[in-house]
Amino acid sequence: MQENQALHHGESDKAHAVIKQFVQADRLHRQAVEATVTAQTGLHRSQHMLLMRLSRGCIPSQKQLAKDLNVSPAAIAVSLKKLEADGYITKDADLDDCRCNRIALTEKGHGVITKTCSLFGSIDRTMVEGFDDAELDALLTALERIEQNLQKFLENPQ
Repeated sequence: MQENQALHHGESDKAHAVIKQFVQADRLHRQAVEATVTAQTGLHRSQHMLLMRLSRGCIPSQKQLAKDLNVSPAAIAVSLKKLEADGYITKDADLDDCRCNRIALTEKGHGVITKTCSLFGSIDRTMVEGFDDAELDALLTALERIEQNLQKFLENPQ
């Protein structure tokens, strides 16, 4: 019985170490992205996320943007105003509905997206440096299982 509890305790310690390392790696990735994007573009994370969302086409309403990015509509309005003032986007009244604005990336906006995609690629390559295909396959499988486990938890919290 004690051996079984010790084994379970050992597994728990190992699981805790894995989770701690996963969280730390996620934090470092976020820091690397934020520091690089801000240093290279002068944009804050929220502004960049907004530009990335706009770059995908099919521009939603400000209300939908707020929902998509999990921020308040007021925060979206402030970010859009700043991005427009800085020349990253244009806002024009919708011809069919004067209450709505059409938002479009400018050449400067497209340029910053291209630049940051390159920066992300560099960070991604650094993250997996030294891994062979088998290690990447195993890591991908493990992360997919973590995602599935968390999805199940969210569907039925304990």
